[in-house]
Amino acid sequence: MLRKQVKKYGLVLGLGISMLLLAGCEKKSVDDLYNMTESTSKEEMQTSKNGNSDTASDWYVHNETYINWNSSEKPELIPQGETYTVSFSKRSLTFRVDEAVLTKDFNDLKQLTTESSYKKLENYYLNVDNSNNIDEEGKVNLDRQGLEQNAIFIKTNIVNEMDEVSEFCATNLRICCIKQSEANLSYRILCELDVLDCPDAWDIHGINKVTLQPHESREITLIGFINTELINQYYYKYDKEERKNYFKDFVSEELPIDSLYMTTRYSDLSEGAQKNKGFEGNKALLKLDVK
Repeated sequence: MLRKQVKKYGLVLGLGISMLLLAGCEKKSVDDLYNMTESTSKEEMQTSKNGNSDTASDWYVHNETYINWNSSEKPELIPQGETYTVSFSKRSLTFRVDEAVLTKDFNDLKQLTTESSYKKLENYYLNVDNSNNIDEEGKVNLDRQGLEQNAIFIKTNIVNEMDEVSEFCATNLRICCIKQSEANLSYRILCELDVLDCPDAWDIHGINKVTLQPHESREITLIGFINTELINQYYYKYDKEERKNYFKDFVSEELPIDSLYMTTRYSDLSEGAQKNKGFEGNKALLKLDVK
């Protein structure tokens, strides 16, 4: 029985790795894939424990907490409106956040991008993307767990400092909140950014990426979705017959909007714990003074 379980886990992990290699910097999140494999593994483990394949009544608890920054080198906290240059992997980009908006009305994006880009983004979310984040009126829908969420729009200026072209991928950046004291800093990852308003292509594979020419400076508005509250705990289960996830008993607190930051690690190397995705590789965090 143990050997069969190991084979099953190996197949899941192998499938996950193959999908990652094929996906590259595609919009689909690595976190989503990891959660899928993790959920499958838990499901198999519960089946083995009960001696049957019916797991529809089995609920699992999921906790979210602040994570202590373990590295001795704490990130620089950059005020909104100031620049910061990030260099690695033979690339160098300079970031500046000019404006950040948290809203339930997707139409507010019109103030931060062109009319043409807005219409294409609206069409993408209504007719291409399957996350159901907005409705036809532009109102932000509930998330897949049935919780309220806001759209977050971040107007940035990004400069390619190199003599060669450089690709920037929005989904490698995260929104986080932090707590800090003189000696300690802790953080929580809230979401990854979703798309940008000037992509190389408007399909599902290209809408999160833009190619910057040598020394090009570009105004780029980044778009994502974030829960209106900070979720600390919930219960979930997966119904195998319905092939559907269920959630209940959410424990939450007020979202600390005065402590929101955007990461600057624009090349995702997936170091460290999988869900953190090398988060402490961020040398700086950019403050978001959200409206």
